[in-house]
Amino acid sequence: MEKSSSTKVKRKSSSKKEKLSSKKKEPTATEKLITAAQQGNREDVIRALEEGADIEGLRDEEEIVTPLQNAACGGHTDVVVILLDAGADVEKPNKHGHQALHLAARNNRLTTCQELLQRKAHLNAQDYQGYTPLLTASRSGHVQIVQFLLQAGALTDLQEHGGYTALSCAARSGYHEVVDQILSNDPKSKDTADDRGYTALHCATRSGHHLVVEALIKHQCNRSALTNSGETALHLAARSGYHEIVVHMLNNEPKCKDVADGRGYTALHCAARSGHNIVVEDLIKHHCNINGLTNSGETALILAARSGHHEIVVQILSNEPKCKDVADDRGYTALHCAARSGKNIVVEELIKHHCNINASTNSGETALILAARSGHHEIVEQILSNEPKCKDVADGRGYTALHCAARSGHHIVVETLIKHHCNKNALTKLGETALHLAARSGHKETMDKLIQYDIDISIKDSEGKTAQDYFTEDKENKIRKLYHENDQLQDIPKNVTEVKSSIGDDS
Repeated sequence: MEKSSSTKVKRKSSSKKEKLSSKKKEPTATEKLITAAQQGNREDVIRALEEGADIEGLRDEEEIVTPLQNAACGGHTDVVVILLDAGADVEKPNKHGHQALHLAARNNRLTTCQELLQRKAHLNAQDYQGYTPLLTASRSGHVQIVQFLLQAGALTDLQEHGGYTALSCAARSGYHEVVDQILSNDPKSKDTADDRGYTALHCATRSGHHLVVEALIKHQCNRSALTNSGETALHLAARSGYHEIVVHMLNNEPKCKDVADGRGYTALHCAARSGHNIVVEDLIKHHCNINGLTNSGETALILAARSGHHEIVVQILSNEPKCKDVADDRGYTALHCAARSGKNIVVEELIKHHCNINASTNSGETALILAARSGHHEIVEQILSNEPKCKDVADGRGYTALHCAARSGHHIVVETLIKHHCNKNALTKLGETALHLAARSGHKETMDKLIQYDIDISIKDSEGKTAQDYFTEDKENKIRKLYHENDQLQDIPKNVTEVKSSIGDDS
């Protein structure tokens, strides 16, 4: 009996909850109005208004929802008329500052836009980001809306907070018909720049919209305009690899081919660095300066070599072989850059074109030294096969390729150099052998390789230490670190002998 009575109590309580929840779900007249306006239901809108719905809708902390905005979004012009007749505020903004006209323009609702303007909507109202209905429609590519707003007198020179105008919005998005409309209405706006110095031409070029570029050039835009960082539209097209735009720009403004930006980059530098070989070909055909230097002294060949763009390296060398040994401000040639970056095919191409394999950087490094330090054993082999004499050339610190490879632990490079009969016992300016450097860096495998080839282990450096001394110190430091990490400070070995017995003297 107790069980059944408790079940009845639960059923009663649940039924009460159901009734309460059903009451809560019943929408208010204002909520009904918002929904009806969104759906374009005239009868429900009128009914909700008769029930006393708030004409301005709901407002909470996150959103403002007005029936008028909902109706404008959906293009329900008959509902817009009813709401405006009932006293709706035509200029009330939502949380983004969008008024009903913004929303109608964004959603391509021409009839609704016409009605709102007849009802005194603000033609040039700006939302909280500075967008007007014209900017909004231009960005969305709505040709008819743009035409209507322009005919109504919309201002074309207003800018959103980043400096974009209606023209640059359309250009950036690739809407060439909108661009043509705006320029036909107001040709003066063609060269207005945003906060970064980008004109509509820069925007269109950067995004690869060649039809917009053609439209802007047809309207006599400034093809040589510079951004705040000194870039022309040609720079942007070349960097992104937009071949059609590059050709169009060169045909209409050939003088811009060698203009340099704030870093000294021309269009050729940009294309070569980014690996756009067709653009490089276009620029060379238009007689650009292949030998032009950036502010750091880099040629297009150096940039292409560093990035490993083999085809571009071939193109440049075929047209201007003299640039093969030009060095930048640090003394790096194309070969240095390719060797350091591990670009085997580029290195092979440069050697085939008889570049100077023995060239040294400002700090005395050869391409062989840079390749050895980075562990590029195939490039080391390439260079030694073509120029064996460079194997023992030392840099400003007295480091040979063997020293650099040993210090970095590249034992395969070490073996390659020794097989090519490099000086195993060469000393740096501090009296260090390759074995010293490998030991000090803790590269046991490299030490083993050097010892295998009978390097002199008794040589002492300027501090009077042998390689074994450095390797033992490295072991001791590692053991001490291990003890510290395990909070066993009281058990730290006190001398080298204890350390060696702790880890095994396998040196």
